[in-house]
Amino acid sequence: MDRQPHKLETGIVARIPDLRWRVMAAVVLAAGLATDVARGDEVGPTAAPSTQPATASASQPTASAPASQPAAERILVRVGDTLTVTQADFEKALEGTDPDLYEHLKDRVLRGLVEQRLFQLYVRDRPDLIPDAELDARIDRDMRIAGIASFDELLRRIKEHGSTLQDYRERLRLALARAALTRQGTDLTEDEATMRKIYETRRPEFDGTTVTARQLMIMVSPTDTAEQRAVKRAKIEKLREELVSGRRTWEQCLAETDPQPRAGSLGEFTRHLMINPFLAEFAFALEPGKISEVHETLLGYHVLEAQSRKPGQRTFESVERNIRLYLAQENYVKAMGEAVGKYKVVGVQGALRPTYVEKKRDDMPMFAPPSAPRPRATRPAGEAATRPAGSRRPATRPARGRPAATRPAANDGPAPGND
Repeated sequence: MDRQPHKLETGIVARIPDLRWRVMAAVVLAAGLATDVARGDEVGPTAAPSTQPATASASQPTASAPASQPAAERILVRVGDTLTVTQADFEKALEGTDPDLYEHLKDRVLRGLVEQRLFQLYVRDRPDLIPDAELDARIDRDMRIAGIASFDELLRRIKEHGSTLQDYRERLRLALARAALTRQGTDLTEDEATMRKIYETRRPEFDGTTVTARQLMIMVSPTDTAEQRAVKRAKIEKLREELVSGRRTWEQCLAETDPQPRAGSLGEFTRHLMINPFLAEFAFALEPGKISEVHETLLGYHVLEAQSRKPGQRTFESVERNIRLYLAQENYVKAMGEAVGKYKVVGVQGALRPTYVEKKRDDMPMFAPPSAPRPRATRPAGEAATRPAGSRRPATRPARGRPAATRPAANDGPAPGND
């Protein structure tokens, strides 16, 4: 008997980041593959909006001339020893975006692709998370639901979307793995006694305890080479040493890092409601007045100072929902932290601006031209309204007992992801 879907297993198609893959998954799997990944902010720890301005790194090339090397062979980033991000991957992830936002989005898109590769390596290290037998059974089950009569038909549909069976299986495995990590956390929330124990043993994380902190940060572009990364790390390590020794003030060190709003202040935040879970973890590990070691995230290199800490007084009942939300994403956050610490991310060369991004908006069919504004009725100045006295506009409300006009239902197709 097929395993019944978990109550959170709804909407996996909407969580596949690539639009073409969402379309293919919707066609191939129809309603069968359903796993809603509770991301809390796209997306994972790095998909959420950063607290930093989206400034381009000084080392990020801005070339826009066509590359002589095919896009699929032009490697932008190496992740670990086996995976890469190519120019073709970058261009596909940018499809449908506003050309005016290219400079703002390019590093964010690349970081999202790097995060996907890191999670892929994490899953490969754990073959028991989604065994081949479970993957095969899920594909068979969803083929039946989608009305796909044979494996040959599945292969044909995959090929029509310009992909291979191996790539399809890999992407499906990653989606199921993300859902499995989510389910491990949400299963804990089904028992109130377990929830209360989590609250008691990790009280400062959930009772409203806050930390006020600030940071020095040097941003790293995903395409920064090993040499560029080494220079940036050495710079921030030197700044930290001078700060700790008292030879320089915070403001002097801050002036030599990447520009940040509010002089690097992260404000006051709780452990699990800050946008960046890694920065929250680093800050909560510090005593007030202490300076952290240099920490690395996909955004860059960070040095934090905890300025103050305020104990919380919130009860279990008042934060139960927050605990549930965090447990749903906790395992994925841990997975990404482990992968970032284990696998090297090294840039090879800068991304080229895709030629289709250079096109004007009215040249791109995916952008609907704005409708012409409706002309406003005008009358000569001082002229009185011509509506007869006592006249009324016709009523638009349906007569009592007559069924009201209904609006067509919203399209139930896959929702766009937070790429």
